[in-house]
Amino acid sequence: MKNFKSYLSLTLIIIGGYVFGQQTPFSSQYYTNQFVTNPALTGIKNTTNAFITHRNQWTGIEGAPQTTYVSVDGSVRSDKVGLGLVFCSDITGILSKNSINANYAYKLNINSDNSLRFGLSLGVMNNRIDFTKATVFDLTDPMLSTQEQVRTNLNADFGLLYAWKRLEVGFAAPQLLANQIDYKNNIGMTGFYNLSRHYYGSLKYVFDILPSMGITAYPLVMIRSVAGAPLQYDVNAVVDWSDYGWLAGLIIVIMVWLLVQVSDLKD
Repeated sequence: MKNFKSYLSLTLIIIGGYVFGQQTPFSSQYYTNQFVTNPALTGIKNTTNAFITHRNQWTGIEGAPQTTYVSVDGSVRSDKVGLGLVFCSDITGILSKNSINANYAYKLNINSDNSLRFGLSLGVMNNRIDFTKATVFDLTDPMLSTQEQVRTNLNADFGLLYAWKRLEVGFAAPQLLANQIDYKNNIGMTGFYNLSRHYYGSLKYVFDILPSMGITAYPLVMIRSVAGAPLQYDVNAVVDWSDYGWLAGLIIVIMVWLLVQVSDLKD
């Protein structure tokens, strides 16, 4: 069954036709480093930030997705402009891609309570198919390619963020250019791999839990959509302690309860 699945995946990539589906990598820490999913959030924290994150899904399974982000961003011009740089490495089985993008964001103040941020990310993406990692029945099959296929293309992401007081509503379109990548096999047949345009939506609202201690909490909903794949969504809950760090997930319910109890005792 394993060999059949690997062979089937390889055939779908190489034969003439079009391939659609979820292509952008998942980031486990996007709630603390959201500008990797929406360029409009570049420099939103009004400080210079650097992140290194790594996600290894389905540990122990051969060919499981591995994603690494290295990013830095900050704000200039009285916090109206955000600048950033993002490097991403994403490996899934015989497919891998490396990208580097420069981000620019601009904040437009509508009034004292409302603002709109625009973001654009431009860079290059290197896509690779390594056939030495494929498991197949017949290595002499003419449908296979004996050479590693490498293609480099331009990449662009676009993002918007509307903020009203402590409410943030975001929209992003990764792989905006929807480039088509051509591959050839041993007998000269051309296959097409489309970098489909994706659509992200996000909703976030920040609550004060213990203002005197700098503790806030916020729910964060992320929705992803792309042609050929089912709608995906995440629901996160995060507690942020400005002086020490943050917690996310169900454990924060216990932490919030304990902090409230301590605060009541002090009163």
